[in-house]
Amino acid sequence: MELAAEAYPEARFAAPAPGPAIDDIECRLGQRVPSDLRELLLETDGVLGEFSLDAVWTAGRIAHDNASFRSNPEFARLYRPFDTLLFFGDNGGGDQFAFVPADPGAGVVVWEHGTDRRRTVAKRSGGLPAPNPLGRRGRVVLGVSCGRVAGASAEHNHKP
Repeated sequence: MELAAEAYPEARFAAPAPGPAIDDIECRLGQRVPSDLRELLLETDGVLGEFSLDAVWTAGRIAHDNASFRSNPEFARLYRPFDTLLFFGDNGGGDQFAFVPADPGAGVVVWEHGTDRRRTVAKRSGGLPAPNPLGRRGRVVLGVSCGRVAGASAEHNHKP
């Protein structure tokens, strides 16, 4: 988080996400949260950038928006499937940032909503502005009860 604060001094950080809220992402979507994202969420449940842009979404929004994208019949007609992507933030103009959990080397992908183009914008090793201090492996527990989790609502707004 210190690295992000140095690189983006205008960023505001929320309180840490509760671990069960991160587990809820995995339960709802049936895929692991990449360790870098898990570790970041355990430090801050979302990052607001300049102009209050949700650069990194809350754990609740990650679960909600990804489930919505995957189940929206209109999106199914307009776009390729989103099952391989895990969206975690956006640029404020409709394009979304995502990881590809099945391919940890894919880095950060931007999905361009106007064209359905998906392109890598940062490699996970070396593509970040500086070495990633969150590189240690996060504890991921699949098979946890997938009931409602405190703090993992569909609420999108947060106040860091």
